[in-house]
Amino acid sequence: MVSEDESNVTMNGINFPDIQTAINSATSNEPVLTLQRNNEISSQIEIPEGYNVKIYLNNFTITYGDIVISKNDISKLSSIITGNGTMT
Repeated sequence: MVSEDESNVTMNGINFPDIQTAINSATSNEPVLTLQRNNEISSQIEIPEGYNVKIYLNNFTITYGDIVISKNDISKLSSIITGNGTMT
């Protein structure tokens, strides 16, 4: 967990430095994440089997290489995740 100034994503009102850390800290298999700023990731997001992660982009983006996920185009969302879980 990090301060609000260092937070890239929140889950249940708790600040996290990145999406993966938030998912890894989830106490439920249906975590709800909200972006607090644009997120640039260097590796795919691992979602455990049985997890259904809901992410609110909050007018921000997730960038993985040349792939950009935004509220206007989530069609490439599956290309930034790995594992047997889902993200919507």
